[in-house]
Amino acid sequence: MLKYICKQKLYYFMHSWEIYVNAQIINSQIDDIIQFIAKNTPIKPKIGITLSTTLADIADIIQSKVIIPYTDIPHLPKNSCEYTTVGNLILGKLNGKDVIIMQGRLSLFEGHNVQTATLLIRVMRKMGVETLFIVSTGGGLNHHFHIGEIMLVTDHVNFTGRSPLTGENLANFGPRFCTMFDIYDIKLQQYARAAAIKNRISLCQGVYVGIAGPEFPTRAELRLMLENNNDAVGMSVVHEAIVAAHSSMKIMGLIMIADMALPYSIKQSTMGEIAEQAKLLLENIKILISEVIKKLD
Repeated sequence: MLKYICKQKLYYFMHSWEIYVNAQIINSQIDDIIQFIAKNTPIKPKIGITLSTTLADIADIIQSKVIIPYTDIPHLPKNSCEYTTVGNLILGKLNGKDVIIMQGRLSLFEGHNVQTATLLIRVMRKMGVETLFIVSTGGGLNHHFHIGEIMLVTDHVNFTGRSPLTGENLANFGPRFCTMFDIYDIKLQQYARAAAIKNRISLCQGVYVGIAGPEFPTRAELRLMLENNNDAVGMSVVHEAIVAAHSSMKIMGLIMIADMALPYSIKQSTMGEIAEQAKLLLENIKILISEVIKKLD
């Protein structure tokens, strides 16, 4: 018993030390990355976009772009997922506005901690980004949805069991305890709905459930999500949104419904099938992002 207590005290001591240094380390890493980016391009973006690997080709809409591989950027680990075939930071212009894009994510299921996975969101904010588009694929839970539709995120549920705000607060970005009500900007949603009507794009809306992965949910887990009126599920979005909200950024979440994640389905889609489906559905998201950015000051 004494040995167990000593181990627990040692764990808490080491954990407390890790928390103490986290803010200093993260802020130092952010500054290093910003200095590195500045050596490659003078662009000062006000708009950020994060893309899942399956939707990476959306970045084709950027003009005059500078592409910086994640592997060249200090403090970013190497992606290990077989479907993570791209990993770039892209800076350029869209509709005359400076933008920065994360082309591919650093995911928790690859073993990255949540602070590392969201580090580039902090970098974007410190560079001056005020509006963040979080774009991903997801599985539809709402039986009224159809594959190929885009879901506008109106709220989220964090089922990952982790928060990127755990540890010493980065007070230069936001408060220790930040509110999470209405973090998905209403005005941006209005712009997206108007653009969808104008371009005859099927746009639904709903609550997104974020899970850590890499396993897909069980039938019981999907039933739980459905019973609580959630509309789509995936392995991203929520941590990026939490960090962006903590940093007072305006957020739009767009989810491409690439399969239906229903507990009574005969079988689950594979990641390969989801990735192939997503490739067929890129143009509508490109249009929505482009149209909304036109409306931004």
